[in-house]
Amino acid sequence: MTTRQAKDYAIMLLLLFVSGNPVFSGKITHLLAFVFLFVFVKLGHWFNDKRFIPFLGLFAAIFVIQKFSLHKISILGDFNFMAKFMIAFMVCKELSGRFRYVYFKVMTFLAAISLVGFAVYVLTGFYIDLITIGQNHTWVLYGIRIETSKDYLRNCGAFWEPGAYAGYLCVGFAMFLDNLGNLWRTQKRSFIICVLTLVSTLSTTGYVIFFMIMAWSLVLRGGRHWVKVVSFPACIVLALLAFRLDFIGGKITTQVENAAQYDATSGEVYWDRFGSMVFDWYYIKKHPIAGNGFIFETRYSDHLYLDEEDMGGFGNGFTGIMHSMGVLFMLFYLWKIYEFCPFNKWDRIAYILIFIMALNCEQFMNYPLFLGYPFLLDKIKVRE
Repeated sequence: MTTRQAKDYAIMLLLLFVSGNPVFSGKITHLLAFVFLFVFVKLGHWFNDKRFIPFLGLFAAIFVIQKFSLHKISILGDFNFMAKFMIAFMVCKELSGRFRYVYFKVMTFLAAISLVGFAVYVLTGFYIDLITIGQNHTWVLYGIRIETSKDYLRNCGAFWEPGAYAGYLCVGFAMFLDNLGNLWRTQKRSFIICVLTLVSTLSTTGYVIFFMIMAWSLVLRGGRHWVKVVSFPACIVLALLAFRLDFIGGKITTQVENAAQYDATSGEVYWDRFGSMVFDWYYIKKHPIAGNGFIFETRYSDHLYLDEEDMGGFGNGFTGIMHSMGVLFMLFYLWKIYEFCPFNKWDRIAYILIFIMALNCEQFMNYPLFLGYPFLLDKIKVRE
């Protein structure tokens, strides 16, 4: 391993740790990571890049509007939000065209550790409980999540929840959407490790996203005609079989039915992604331009009787960020992802759909990696 590779892996680990590792989840952690990267990386890689100025300008404008419309904001929380964006931006600029390769290598490293740790836990019940944070028991590189209400045999790796882990694994595949076949040919062992780890998360959304990536690559980008002919009906059959599984089809059906009958003014809260979407929509209509902010008193102004700690982990990430930051924020982000993505037009659209689907799984926009999504593929060379 060269010095540059070691530096790349260390920076990527830092980005992933502050993007959902339970040990690195506080606001101070994000501010310290920002200061560390500011000093550590070459400032010329990002400081003179004018592309990040519109993002900071948009954030500042939204926070000013919130100050006048909501009459209360958190200065530290707003600076923390911008710091998280800057962390991702600095890492993307520092790694430049190497980002997706470094990301896949580091995720493979974490996946291999989690597969061993998870297998030991499932077979023996043994786990290393070095640090306990809420329901997470971790030693930073790997941890388990224990919920008293149910048997939680799902792999959450180095992150706070299995669905989050699945989302980050899927991002690794999505960044190679232009040529997933080449990733398979050149990184076959890493590919298999990451797929097996994704399976161990038992994440409905993770499975759906990975299926979409594979279907897109085989059916629409498969080089040989026979591959497309065989893959299309196979994908349909697999999708139908998967939907028959209770934790996929049954879960989705139940959540949709509940959401269809849900009224946000009733005082009841459905914690699943579809119920929270309806709940978020109630507040999006209330402040569609700049959102309702991040603090509890403004974000849930009509539901202050709810428990603040419980609501911290609540929500649909796609509607949730619009709930907090407004619809224009999301439209701006989607446009910038499309503008900066080096893929062809249809691959860009698929890349954006994967982004939206992942957000429906978790509150990913609360973390640096997804805030830097428009820049993940900076300066890569794509085959036309």
